Amino acid sequence: MITSTCPTGGCDDNESFIPMWLFLLEAGTALALFLFILWWTLPKKEKDSADDNGATPSGNKEGDREQP
Repeated sequence: MITSTCPTGGCDDNESFIPMWLFLLEAGTALALFLFILWWTLPKKEKDSADDNGATPSGNKEGDREQP
């Protein structure tokens, strides 16, 4: 019957092993990094979204001059 709780099966009391909180901290950091990269690479929305066709509220696009 196996009574040891160490991953290798035969740990002494003085032998160190990775605690569960360290594993959870590493997994949480990896998840946060993944979500940050995902958010960073998403396409950005245009700041000026007055109309669906992209026109400015005045009706003229930037750079267009009125014709005389």
